[in-house]
Amino acid sequence: MATGEESGHNTKLVCNENKTLLTIILVSATIGRVVVDGFLPGNGVYFVEFLEYFQQGQGKTSWINSVQYASTNLSGPFAGFLITKFGFRAVCIGGGSLAATAIGVTCFATSIEYIIITFGVSTGEY
Repeated sequence: MATGEESGHNTKLVCNENKTLLTIILVSATIGRVVVDGFLPGNGVYFVEFLEYFQQGQGKTSWINSVQYASTNLSGPFAGFLITKFGFRAVCIGGGSLAATAIGVTCFATSIEYIIITFGVSTGEY
């Protein structure tokens, strides 16, 4: 296996030139993970409100967070396919737009089933 110097590339020079860009990417990815990992467990705050507003049982209402966790974890292979086909930037922008739209549409929810689809499935795929 060829190293950077054997293949004619100076890897040390490339890393030094992109140090600022790599730092920005690292900080952005960390902030993104903090937001996403904080968003999912934080939905438990809405659980009590959903119970009171929609007058449904705890079992049916808990499907919102369950579906959101499932779609978050199961969307990995699909996201990987899209990243391979369209690139990281396009998929990230598309996923963020889908999640933002889904949260906005959820404001007009009239039933638990509606929230399960808009808030659970759509934001979970972000």
